[in-house]
Amino acid sequence: MIISFDIWDTIIKRKCHPEETKLHTAKYIALKYEKNLKKEYKDIYKILKLRNEIEYKLCQEEKEKGNDDECTITDVLDKLQKEIMQEPMPNIVEELVKEEIEQEKRVIYINPEILPIFEKYKDLKKYCISDFYMGAKELQELLDYLKVPVKIEKIYSSADYKLNKRTGNLYKKAEEELGISPKEHIHVGDNIHSDINMAKSLGIETVKTTKTEFNFTPEKERNFEFNLSKLKNENPYINAGLDLAPLLYFFVYSIVEYAIKNNIPKVYYCTREGETFIKIHEIIKQNNPFGGVQMPECETIEVSRMATFSSSLKEFSIPELLRLWSQYREQSMKALFKTLAIDIKPYQKFMDKYELNPEEEILNPWFDLRVQNLCADKEFTKTINEELKRKREELLEYLQKAKGITNNNEPIFIVDIGWRGTIQDNLAHILENKQIDGYYLTLYEFYNLQPKNTKKISFIDDTSIRNNEVASMLTLLEWIYNPGTGSVTRI
Repeated sequence: MIISFDIWDTIIKRKCHPEETKLHTAKYIALKYEKNLKKEYKDIYKILKLRNEIEYKLCQEEKEKGNDDECTITDVLDKLQKEIMQEPMPNIVEELVKEEIEQEKRVIYINPEILPIFEKYKDLKKYCISDFYMGAKELQELLDYLKVPVKIEKIYSSADYKLNKRTGNLYKKAEEELGISPKEHIHVGDNIHSDINMAKSLGIETVKTTKTEFNFTPEKERNFEFNLSKLKNENPYINAGLDLAPLLYFFVYSIVEYAIKNNIPKVYYCTREGETFIKIHEIIKQNNPFGGVQMPECETIEVSRMATFSSSLKEFSIPELLRLWSQYREQSMKALFKTLAIDIKPYQKFMDKYELNPEEEILNPWFDLRVQNLCADKEFTKTINEELKRKREELLEYLQKAKGITNNNEPIFIVDIGWRGTIQDNLAHILENKQIDGYYLTLYEFYNLQPKNTKKISFIDDTSIRNNEVASMLTLLEWIYNPGTGSVTRI
C-alpha cells in the first residue's frame, strides 16, 4: 500500500492566484528586457495572455501526438520569448524558469491541513502525482524549500510524462512503475475531478483537501486592496495623508519601475519633497516586489531653484535672466537678488546709479531701460559675474564631493514633485556634458526652451486629471509631502 499526494493546494498552498506567479514572470521580462520587446508586448498583461495561448497550443499539439494535453514551462517560455522579442534570446529561458521558481518560493507555504494526514499515514511510502508544467526537479526544489516534514519517494509530474491525472493516465503510469494495483493506492488532493472522481473511477481510495479560491482579473486597473479607512481618526491631516498615500506609493513605484526598465543604477530625489519620496523607495527596495530584478539605489540631492539658478547663469544678462522672468513677469531687484542668493547691499551703488529702487516691482524688467543699462555696466557685470562663477564652482564641488557627480557624459536621473522641472533645467545648464532625465508627479507647460540634454517624464500625464484634479491641490500636495526640513538656499 502506498499513498500519493497532489502538490498544489494539497501539500503546498499559494498566497495568491496561480496566474499571479505567471504575471510576475511577465513583469520580470518587461522590466529587464524592455528595450528588446516588440512594441505590442510592452504590456505585461499581453505577455501573460500570449503565454497562456502558447501553453494551450503546445498542449493541443501533444494531444495530437497521442499524449495527454500537457507541456513544459521550458517549451512555453522558449516559444514566448521568440514571439515577444525583437531579437530571440533563447539563453534567457533558464533564467526565466529560475525566476518563476523563486517567485513561487515567495508566495508558497505548507498547507496546515496536510500535516494530520501525513501523521495518519506515516507508515506508508509517500509519492506525489501532480498536473503541472514544471517537472519533478523543480517541484522537489519547492518541497525542499518548505522543508516538507515527510520523505517523498518520487514525484510524478505531468510535464515529465506528458500524461495527466485528468485522464487517469498519470495514475496508471505511476502504478505501473511502482508495481501496485489501484486497491493498494490512496490518493490525497483538492481537485474534485482529477484528484477525487477520476481516482475513484480507477479504484483508488481518495482523501479530499480544501481548495483555495482567489479572484484574478488579467488586466490593468485592478482594485487597491488595502483598506486605509481603518486607520483614519478625528485628525483631518492624518486622514488627508491616508487619502493621498496610494498616490505617493504608486508614484514612487512607477519611478522604480522606470529606473529598472532604463537600466538606471541610482535615483536622486530632490529635496524637499524628495526626502519623503525616498522613504517609500527604501520601503519598496526592502520588500522588492520585482523579484530577481536588480533594484536601483536611491539618494537625496540637496538642491532647490534658489540654490541652482544663479549657478546655472552663464552671465548676468537679459537673455540669461529671461529664464526667470518668463515665470515672474513682475519682479523687484531685491527679489531678483534673493532668487540668485546674492546679497544686494554690495551692489547698492549700481542701483543708485541707475535709479533702481530695490523694493520697486518692475513689470517686464527686460524692457526697462534702467535694467538694460545695469546689465550693460561693465564694472557691475564683471563683479557679479565673478560671484556667479564662484557659485557655480561651489555647486560643482558639492556635487562631486557629496554625490560623486561630475560634468562628464554619465547620465543622472532625478525626481521632484513638479511642476515645470526648473531645478532640472538649472542642473542641465550647469552639467552641460551630462544627460539629465527627470521624473515628476505631473508637469505643466514649460515657459522656457528646454535644454537639449534633458528629458522629463510625468506620472500623471493626463491633462484632464492634471487640470481638474491635481491643480486644485498643488499646495496640499507640496505641504503634505514636505518633511519640514526647509528649503536649500545655498550649497
